[in-house]
Amino acid sequence: MSQPRRALNSFSDSVTHVFQRIVTGSTPLLETASPNLRLALLSRNVGAHPPRLRVAREQAIPDVRRPPPPVLRRGVGRLNGGGPTAVGLGARQQLGQKLDLQLEKGRPVGQRRGRLRPVQDEGVGHVWDHDAQIRGDAVSPFILQQRPVTMANVHAVHTAQEILSVPAEDGFGIPLWRVSRKPGTEPMHTKPGPAVLYMHGGGFVALGVETFARKLHALVLASGVTIYAVDYRLAPEHPYPTPLEDCWTALQYIRDHAATLGVDVARIAVMGDSAGGNLAAGVTLLGRDRGITPPIVSQFLIYPMLDDRNKEEMEAGVVTLWDQDDNAAGWTAYLGAKAGGDEVPVFAAPGRLTDAAGLPRLTLYVGQLDLFVKENVRYALLFLEAGIETELRVLPGLLHGFDELAKDHAASKECFALQVKFMERLLEN
Repeated sequence: MSQPRRALNSFSDSVTHVFQRIVTGSTPLLETASPNLRLALLSRNVGAHPPRLRVAREQAIPDVRRPPPPVLRRGVGRLNGGGPTAVGLGARQQLGQKLDLQLEKGRPVGQRRGRLRPVQDEGVGHVWDHDAQIRGDAVSPFILQQRPVTMANVHAVHTAQEILSVPAEDGFGIPLWRVSRKPGTEPMHTKPGPAVLYMHGGGFVALGVETFARKLHALVLASGVTIYAVDYRLAPEHPYPTPLEDCWTALQYIRDHAATLGVDVARIAVMGDSAGGNLAAGVTLLGRDRGITPPIVSQFLIYPMLDDRNKEEMEAGVVTLWDQDDNAAGWTAYLGAKAGGDEVPVFAAPGRLTDAAGLPRLTLYVGQLDLFVKENVRYALLFLEAGIETELRVLPGLLHGFDELAKDHAASKECFALQVKFMERLLEN
């Protein structure tokens, strides 16, 4: 057995459940989206402004009890009045037509088995009882890890959050989450201090800061460095350049209000995962080309989605949350008909970069079985060729989003520690 396959089997042993929130709805992207991405789109409140994946509320989805479209019915479990469902222990539930492909403890990748079981079988309880109107959620320990920090959260004893409203040029108020250490807790550092601007993942079309809030609090707790996370507007309703400009506007807000926020503008770094890694890279490119002074000091890209021209195919038998169909749909939502063509600017697809001179130091990690691994390695090589300090880690046998799916896996813990180290280094400058 190859080393990547052994690592993947080890990873599957520690994978917890991937959740779904299935509601009805429609969006222009649905006709071209893969089953995986289609569920992500249906899971968010399409009518919200800005739209993002969040726990559905009764007023947002009054028709939630209607049956889903036929493509969503396979393997979903009880959708009408049956309450939450969950996957078996050690399984990773796949989306759309992949729902019956599960990674179960001790089972090879791609082996089919089992159906959804009532959540009581897992001893978890009805996680969302405070919103009893919700139907069709796949509830599992993974959801417990991802619950909004406005609920009970172990980190909230030492960390605090507030949501600022940053005015965009069109008058929209961009939500900017500020996660920081509470006064009087350790470690605290002299003000003004460093800051990290964080951009979340979701293929440009789904998720929001709320999904990653627990992780952000954990990073702040471990490092003492304040994080500002942008709830940028999502495609396809808001294609390029709106998401990128939302992130750029958030950066400018932090710089313009640095004295009030207690931020040292010479120690601002950017961080992002997947599509958020694209936006983090795009912000650094804008910073270089627009000549901001002092410049962004460093960037941490987590399996970033960089190149719309990616034609890589996944290894046969590898089940992933983000495949080539998803990638094409996400890029099309973001760039429209220009995706894959000659008119795409490097700010929209940083993987098209040819010269990294003048950019800040780079830290990048990606799994070897990630769809983005080759474009990520090519991107890091540009920084090496330009003589820029670069740290690249390619982790054997791991898939896209591995650190979010299996937080207790050794590789996930290693990557979390790497992020903490990246943030702590800002304290040394």
